[in-house]
Amino acid sequence: MIGCALSLIGFNVVQAANGMQAYERLLKNSVDLVITDLQMPIMDGLALTQRVNCHSPRTPVVIVTGHGWLDEDEANSGLSVFAVVRKPFRLDKLQNVALQAVGARLGEPVEETAH
Repeated sequence: MIGCALSLIGFNVVQAANGMQAYERLLKNSVDLVITDLQMPIMDGLALTQRVNCHSPRTPVVIVTGHGWLDEDEANSGLSVFAVVRKPFRLDKLQNVALQAVGARLGEPVEETAH
């Protein structure tokens, strides 16, 4: 569902079943943005974020979570996280965050789109 929503606004989406597979795909593909769930099998979202930060420090990371304990300040302690999006969320909100993250990476101001 997330992949389809991002494809609709022009993203070429590479999906993975778990954190380790996501990291392996990151090593093989040039990506402009990583969106990860906090809770995943094999490697969680924070471990994936650490690896993304080391491998590709300019790549923004957005963490999606249903857990109330993670906020931007905690996620950013030692990690580079563009945003934390809480579940449940509207797909248009995630689309806007994705556009803002890529725009920030490119140094372009990105305004929220209306859906």
